[in-house]
Amino acid sequence: MDAIAAGGGIKRATAVLHMAYVVRRGSILPINLKRLIDMGDLDQNILLEDNDVIYIPSSQENKVFVMGEVRSPGVVRFADPIDVLEAISVAGDFKTSANRKQVLVVRGGPHKPKVYAINTLKMMKGYTYARFFLDRRDIIYVPRTWIANWNVFVSQLLPTITAGVGIEEIFGD
Repeated sequence: MDAIAAGGGIKRATAVLHMAYVVRRGSILPINLKRLIDMGDLDQNILLEDNDVIYIPSSQENKVFVMGEVRSPGVVRFADPIDVLEAISVAGDFKTSANRKQVLVVRGGPHKPKVYAINTLKMMKGYTYARFFLDRRDIIYVPRTWIANWNVFVSQLLPTITAGVGIEEIFGD
């Protein structure tokens, strides 16, 4: 805390306090400054050594991407930890065509992606109290229900069938 004070303090509006860390000789030492400052957890107040670097991320770096069957797909920025339902809520909530039983979260970037299938419907109904917290740059994809996919298929098929009737008359039996 002395080093942070000597450096001019923290901008609470943009600092992501729970994700701070110290870099020491190539190692990362996580520090939850939110627990230190807001709850007085002195276990988070480590003694610094020469050449240590304190890193406090900015909330401008914390973003997830919400895509698919939500009302306002796009980037969701966050300062405090955010879970999948909160991110979907910020993105305008589910559309009626959303498959809430299998929301996908892609984590780890294009080289080593890890995909999680989350039954948000169970969460919403209170069948589970587990929360799926998101990491920076996670991608949330809310797929359509099978009936919504069927409706899209039929809407695309109808013009083809209508045109097909004309073709059948031209090339009829």
